[in-house]
This record gives sequence, structure tokens and C-alpha cells, in this order.
Amino acid sequence: MEVDILAIFAHPDDVELSVGGTLLKTKQLGYRTGALDVTRGEMGTRGTVEGREQEAMDAARVLKLDVRENLGLADGHVFVDDDSRRKLVRVLRRLKPRVVLTHQLDDPHPDHDHIARLVRESARLASMKRYDEETGDQKIPVPMVIDHMGRLPEPQGISHPAFAVVRRLLDSGRGWVKLSGAYLETRVGPPRYPDATKVAREYVKAAPERCVWGSDWPHPTETAKPDDAKLMDLMQEWARDEATRRKILVDNPAALYGF
Repeated sequence: MEVDILAIFAHPDDVELSVGGTLLKTKQLGYRTGALDVTRGEMGTRGTVEGREQEAMDAARVLKLDVRENLGLADGHVFVDDDSRRKLVRVLRRLKPRVVLTHQLDDPHPDHDHIARLVRESARLASMKRYDEETGDQKIPVPMVIDHMGRLPEPQGISHPAFAVVRRLLDSGRGWVKLSGAYLETRVGPPRYPDATKVAREYVKAAPERCVWGSDWPHPTETAKPDDAKLMDLMQEWARDEATRRKILVDNPAALYGF
């Protein structure tokens, strides 16, 4: 079982109180949802562990979760140690969530703060094959997005060695390139940015299914802000046919970001 969204919280009922509405709404939108309770809540002074477990399963049915599990760490004694990271990494590799919801950093509850840090570190380690090599082949393949068309220096453009690097990444099936920032490396300038247009066309020609578009608003590097409408119009030159433009503007972002 793999899920799109996984909520990771300290105690049974934390999920419901924190993101229950979000999980139910995303389930209604067609996403696969799951919850991971890190502890069994055995430090609680009201109720019992068995009662909390039954309530968690009842809530899972109400929220229509595809999966709900318990990591089994000690309530009140959750730390960012290697044993805890390994346990969480194995769950992440098995469920392969696209989005993870968890506690905020610096939460005054020690378990909550530690779990926020544990999730952050484990999510990164889950993509590293040589961490916990016993499950390394299940590592989460993290997509890589190259922004601003790789910022290839002009006038070299596609002749610059960096273009070949980006191309190899696209060909690997893990890489994406964002067609944005035409004004960043141009030597010619607006309104058509012909040097940047040449780079964009080469990416579209090579891998139209790996390209996405962005305006780069609010253009923090620029004193004289470019016209976003004119930047959008460049797509008519970068991708000449409507089917390719729809792929770049609609289908590819949906595939990359899980819309």
C-alpha cells in the first residue's frame, strides 16, 4: 500500500485534532491518505492504551483512511536517534507518501518538537540508498526540478556544459526543468528574449513531458520588473502547438506536484 498523504503525529487523537478535516477533504478529492501514530499514548492520565487504540481505528474509518499504523516509540521518550530514524525511514519507504503532515518545529510539547525534527530528517534519509541498506532499494525517488532553465550563461546558452548536465537529468526520468526567468541570463532582452527562447525551445524539443512553466513572480532580483503577461506570451514561441503547451502548463505540473 502506498499513499499520497501521510499524517505523522505523536499520540492517538493528535491526527484527528490537527489535520482530521484536511485528511477527510483530500480523501474526498480522490487521494490515498494514511496516518502514523508515533506512540501509543501510554503516558496519558485518562483512558487506557487499549481504549485509545480502538478510538484510533474508529476514527480511521470515519476519516476513510487507507492505512493507519503505530510506530511504537515510547510516549514521553521520543528522541531523534538512529533507531527511531531507521524505523520511520522504513515506513516512509514502504508507504512512499508524496506529502507528509506533522507537528510544528519548536512545539512546547517535547514529543511534538522531537517528532517534527525526526520526520524532517527521516524524510531526507529515506531518499538515500546507503542509509539502512537493508531497505535501501526501496528508497523514495525524489524528483529534481531545475529552476530558471538552469540559468545557462549567455551567449553560450545550449553550448554551455551545464546544458548537457540538465539534459542527462531529464533523460534519467527524475529531472524536470522549469521554463522561467527568461530575463535572468539574456544578453538581448525583452520583449522576446531570443537567446533565452532558443534555450527554452531546446528543452521543449528534447523533453516536453519533463517541462513545467513558471512566471518567477515577484522577480526579486529585478529592479525594473518584467511584464508577466508578456512572459506568458513567450510560451507561444517556446511551445508552438497547443497540445504541447497544455502538457507544460497543465498535465506536467499535475504529474509532478500531484494536483
